[in-house]
Amino acid sequence: MGKIHFRNNKVLFANNKVAMHENCCCGGCDLCLGGIGPAQIQVVISGLANQGCGDCASLDGTYVLTHDIWGLECQWVYYHSFPCSLTYLQLVVQDLGGGNYRIVVQFSAAGGGVDPVGWCRYYTSKPDCANLSGESLSPVTTSADCDESSAVCTITAL
Repeated sequence: MGKIHFRNNKVLFANNKVAMHENCCCGGCDLCLGGIGPAQIQVVISGLANQGCGDCASLDGTYVLTHDIWGLECQWVYYHSFPCSLTYLQLVVQDLGGGNYRIVVQFSAAGGGVDPVGWCRYYTSKPDCANLSGESLSPVTTSADCDESSAVCTITAL
């Protein structure tokens, strides 16, 4: 018979049922240290400036992204109808080869057609996704829609 696992003194749930293993609910990701990520990651964005879209500043805020068990293994997503034709905010852990990894956070649109707005952070070993705490990410590119060059993006595991 399985055991109930506790994480930070909380019972783990997956699909409204008690989880029998941490990977069932808490963002199992082979690219994270120990193969475990959090069920949710908080993303805080501030300082976006308008560029092609005149409503970029309204993207500033605090978002809670949930591990996407139906998409990429190492992806957390927040779906929403954002301004500037953006439809989701995602965080993805990527293997760059040679023991190097990166975490990318970006606003994007389903089906493409919109210039993504994003940030990233590089790691020389697997990131400790389950214990992310106020980690700062750097702008990836300057989008044609929004200028993220001086915007701040931080991530924290929940």
